[in-house]
Amino acid sequence: MADTSAGPVIDRMLSGPDFKGVKRVSVQGLAITALTSGRADIALQMLPELMTNKNAVLVGPVPDVYSASVDFAGGIATASNASENAQAFLSFITAPAAVPVWKAHGVTLMGARP
Repeated sequence: MADTSAGPVIDRMLSGPDFKGVKRVSVQGLAITALTSGRADIALQMLPELMTNKNAVLVGPVPDVYSASVDFAGGIATASNASENAQAFLSFITAPAAVPVWKAHGVTLMGARP
């Protein structure tokens, strides 16, 4: 997992005394599959992916000290032949009215915590 984006976060977490004895499990695909199949006792997964699995219990976000946030950005290619549609889409998904929809699906706005 060290070669994934979560690898460095997992390494920092497991090097702490609170996680002594926790073993790493290499996973293909979603980490939640190792958790729900019993191969792992803990999994780091993006919240929207966890929310769809009823066999897992969310205990909370990764503490800020581990810097485990993921930032997303949207943009429009200069060569786009539908730049007006792309701009309308970006405006729609970033409008204040979209905030409750994002939150309902596990996406937290920058600077906020669930």
